[in-house]
Amino acid sequence: MKITYRGLSFSFFGAALLAALGCGSSEGGSGSGGATSTAGATGGGTSTGAGGGATSTGAGGATSTGTSSGTSTGTGGALSCDPLAACGGACVDLGSDPANCGKCAQACSGGEICAGAQCQCPSGQTACGDTCVDLVTDHANCGACGNVCGGNQACSGGLCAQCAPSEKNCGGSCVNTLSDEANCGACGNACGAGATCVNGSCACAIGQSLCGGACIDTTKDPKNCGSCGTTCGAGSVCSQGSCQAQCLGGATPCSGACVSLQTDGANCGACGVACTGGSICLAGSCACQAGATSCGGQCVDTKSDVQHCGSCGNVCSAGQVCVNSGCVAQCPALQTKCGAQCANLANDKVNCGACGKVCTQNQQCVQGSCVGIP
Repeated sequence: MKITYRGLSFSFFGAALLAALGCGSSEGGSGSGGATSTAGATGGGTSTGAGGGATSTGAGGATSTGTSSGTSTGTGGALSCDPLAACGGACVDLGSDPANCGKCAQACSGGEICAGAQCQCPSGQTACGDTCVDLVTDHANCGACGNVCGGNQACSGGLCAQCAPSEKNCGGSCVNTLSDEANCGACGNACGAGATCVNGSCACAIGQSLCGGACIDTTKDPKNCGSCGTTCGAGSVCSQGSCQAQCLGGATPCSGACVSLQTDGANCGACGVACTGGSICLAGSCACQAGATSCGGQCVDTKSDVQHCGSCGNVCSAGQVCVNSGCVAQCPALQTKCGAQCANLANDKVNCGACGKVCTQNQQCVQGSCVGIP
């Protein structure tokens, strides 16, 4: 479904998908203000949402109080995880959890992500055997699955060749160590979760801190609250950078972190509902940004994506590229074929001067060279 919000178009999915699947939902609805729902997991118990905590009554009349995430335990230990699903004693999002994708215990592998309740390769990667690879840079699958570069060659732009002067041969792939997050500053030096490579050094986005090799928002992380290593005790939450008895400013507690369910990509609309496939959390629902379309749970540009050219599922033939929503044999003038896409090497931030040469977050591509943004 697409809507227009403040002049921008968005494709929504995620929460709606969970509702359609009926994952972990009780009959009826529960919410703040005392709505009542029937919990079938306990053989006919009822649960009532009041304020932020859910109180449930099990089959034998015992009651227990759940958390604001909607999790409660009835008689016999059965979980009520609305709108999530109960898998192995935990509440999970079947739409985005790589260990329980689409159904409990169905795990993604080989670099796959869980998007739209399906295990699939991230956008820009291709499944070769049981592994997701980037045909633009993969030494063993250069330009096509199974095409191995030989000798001292590396894979650059989907072709086996010698690396450009600005690149290094790292495991058979030509990379720019000034911006490559898997080879930042040197081959094999990978940046941690959430970090980007800026001028050969791993760095976190504004508002985050590097804690234990990962980028953390210390304003809400219960294990790094206010500073790295500061842990909130049992029963407390991390709110606005300090451990508190409850969340401040109308935020919602999710696993000890105080978040906004309207904008938090890891807890969108409800605790544990994560936005994947390039989507963002907008007004409590996962949505593609303007210009992108949701295809199978991933946000893609149908103007240039060879797997979804012009519309979802319209795959271009081998050797073709997608240009302005149409499959064509070659790139237009002033553009170069980089893998399965056409790029203007003069101003493309991910193919600046050469295929696969990525400018950093604080740079732009000007006449084929990465320069700092003034």
